[in-house]
Amino acid sequence: MNPEPNASANLTLAATLNGLIATLKCSEEGFRGAAKRFLNPKLRETFVFYALERERFASEFQDLVANLGGVAELNGTTACAVHRDWQNLKDAIQGINDLGILAEAEVSETSIAKYLQDAISDGIPDNIREMLESQIEDILKARDHITELQTHVVTVAGQPTAQTE
Repeated sequence: MNPEPNASANLTLAATLNGLIATLKCSEEGFRGAAKRFLNPKLRETFVFYALERERFASEFQDLVANLGGVAELNGTTACAVHRDWQNLKDAIQGINDLGILAEAEVSETSIAKYLQDAISDGIPDNIREMLESQIEDILKARDHITELQTHVVTVAGQPTAQTE
């Protein structure tokens, strides 16, 4: 017996939302990890803010999945964990510096915004499309802010660090 068409559509939508949740949780984890690695305390604060923002974004989708009758994703992806492991290895070999962390975050935010943009389709409900568009806008603002922070990098004690006001 096939599920009702509406139930089937809900499951498909829940699966799409779970993919978004995993991506946003990955971003949240990335920002939290990066915040711990910064030499500059202002950058730590900025990245903790972005981590909390990504956590809120994921939570909004988790609520929607539950409302659809699905089980919401709680964690990031395996690929995300592997990427963090590679980043830790790279840091151990090359050393940690604020400029490198900012550059990595800029690339990640661009990828996440594209992933969310790709999730917008003709069949997605308007309320979810609006949430996605708002989140994409905030992610791109964060990316632009991160790009701007890179222009303020100075060398302190032989290590690049971002100068903040």
